[in-house]
Amino acid sequence: MARKRLQNRIAESRFALPVTAIYGLVMSVMCGLMDQNMWPQFGILAVSSYLMVELNNSNALIRVYSRMVSCSYIMLFLMSALLKFPLATGFIQLFFIAFYLFFFHAYQNKSSMGLVFYAFLMLGIASTMSAHVLFLVPLMWILLFTNVLAGNLRTFFASVIGLILPYWFLISYYVYTENVDAFISHFTGLATFGKLFDYTVLTPNNIVVYAMLVLLMATGIIHFHRNSYKDKIRTRMIYEVFSVASIYVAVIIALQPNLYQYLIGILVVNVSPLIAHFVVFTRTRLTNMAFFFMIAVIFMITLFNIWMPL
Repeated sequence: MARKRLQNRIAESRFALPVTAIYGLVMSVMCGLMDQNMWPQFGILAVSSYLMVELNNSNALIRVYSRMVSCSYIMLFLMSALLKFPLATGFIQLFFIAFYLFFFHAYQNKSSMGLVFYAFLMLGIASTMSAHVLFLVPLMWILLFTNVLAGNLRTFFASVIGLILPYWFLISYYVYTENVDAFISHFTGLATFGKLFDYTVLTPNNIVVYAMLVLLMATGIIHFHRNSYKDKIRTRMIYEVFSVASIYVAVIIALQPNLYQYLIGILVVNVSPLIAHFVVFTRTRLTNMAFFFMIAVIFMITLFNIWMPL
């Protein structure tokens, strides 16, 4: 058995999450937490980090004691400068984490209409903030059958009801305020596409963040699929969801960079457990150096995004 290196001792330390949380607070203050009144965005970061802890605990994403899933999430959230994005971006990724919590609890339970309903309710709420979130719905329906193994006619209809329920409230509000055109325009964006590969709509900050996330995604996916036999079948199925979803979102952003603002948070959510698994379970000298190099690059990108306008 390969001996534990410093990266593994850090990954399995009980101090990893508190230290990362302090780092998150310091970076948030530097980003303008108090001066620019970013408390709502910071609140989203705090709640999302807690939900990532629950996601790890309830699904045993890491088969040893480690808080690296949440630590990775905090680091990537700050690197992506999501504190500077509109609140809708933060809420989209928050509800997407909640979606996963219900979604994975339905594993191999074809009678879990309630869990599937609540999962897609979370997705539906997220989509009210940006209709482009609906691009992920067909993929999640497929994964409900292929990976969560809870798909049947009843759970499918439960998902449809959960998905459209927020829109019953939304259309009621728009009818009451006599602003039905706003409801219609919410969906017209789904049929309006920007130029393919038009990266001029992105800032250099956005491109650097996206490139780093794709590199981490590729690293995590390759590592997991080379070592997935060591995990339980349920864990493998869940990580396949993370892998497929992250590739799917990354491709959408690559094709339609104008959707970066709405989907980058979802990419962060999916990449975090993938790279966390890599950090915890690789024990070579090369990966130990790669770990510290990765931390240094993430830190530099975070500082770059703090000091440079998005």
